[in-house]
Amino acid sequence: MRPMADEPKQPSISCKACGRPIPAVHEVFYLQGRSYCSSACLETQDLERFTKNLFRVVVVDDEPETLKEIEEALASGFRGQLLADFYDDPIQAKASIDQAVYHLGIFDVIMPAYTGNKLAEDLRRKNPKAKIIYLSGALDEVVDRIGFAYAGHFLQKPLDREQFVTVVKHIKGIWDITDGS
Repeated sequence: MRPMADEPKQPSISCKACGRPIPAVHEVFYLQGRSYCSSACLETQDLERFTKNLFRVVVVDDEPETLKEIEEALASGFRGQLLADFYDDPIQAKASIDQAVYHLGIFDVIMPAYTGNKLAEDLRRKNPKAKIIYLSGALDEVVDRIGFAYAGHFLQKPLDREQFVTVVKHIKGIWDITDGS
């Protein structure tokens, strides 16, 4: 018997997300001509690429009904155009604001433990170009007494959905022109 000739060597490819070499016998995942070693690496890379240039919004209100209303308004008015995070706990929102870069903060003015005004300060410290929409169901004189750290839009609760979407579209339109891709 003759010994078998060595198989020709396959060119080595590496995962574009994690850099690990991908063996020839390994399943390879492709996206736009790039190779990935696993669906997890592909999803991470795809998600990062997809979200990189999206308008980022953080919404904080201690009333779950208001959060749901805003989520529905953003979903119907901006499908695929923005990425929004929703919090009913301002302390959790502060942690997210410290980590992520948001372009718009939508904050209830009066919440326990941490006010919308304080969240606006945190957001603008992280991203000085961020825009703010303040929300409140409180009487105007109560809100006037509190004062606002940054100029922004003020919307009375319960929200007028059409007015809310119009204000967000205006802010997003400015971002698209000045900072967006």
